[in-house]
Amino acid sequence: MLSRIKVLLPYLFCLSLSCQTSNRDIDAQVFEALSDFVLVGCGQAKIETDGAIDTTYIAPHGEKQQSRPEGLEKGVQYVFHRKAAVENESLALRDLPERLSNMGFKIIWAPKSTSDMLYLYYGGPIFHIKFSVRDQEFLIFNQVHMMDLEGWTDHDYVVVRSR
Repeated sequence: MLSRIKVLLPYLFCLSLSCQTSNRDIDAQVFEALSDFVLVGCGQAKIETDGAIDTTYIAPHGEKQQSRPEGLEKGVQYVFHRKAAVENESLALRDLPERLSNMGFKIIWAPKSTSDMLYLYYGGPIFHIKFSVRDQEFLIFNQVHMMDLEGWTDHDYVVVRSR
């Protein structure tokens, strides 16, 4: 019995290592989908009692670029800003879903028209996109940043691994 375990150990180690590598590759693809955005902070996401991520809450963050972590932790918000102006309608309706789909992600939910987004008096539209690959789910959403951001657009863009 012990000799069988010794024989299986290298295979189990390789299997666990390949899963970790795959997760890192997936995380790298998520960051690649946001390559024209700059990571400015991260913090714990607020989770509702039903398990949904509270998209009205943005973790405290700064305005300085931070290095991207090796991986995305479940339940952590990664907050991005953008220097160049962005058309949020195009980003939500076409650009991000296309990028994610082309990278092999399954789009679970994305706005299909402008009526699926929230338009605020100042700073809209607000959107969210839910996507997955294998057993992992992610959420990208935006919110208006209420403080003046020198050199940045007026939105926070957030990605969270939800599962």
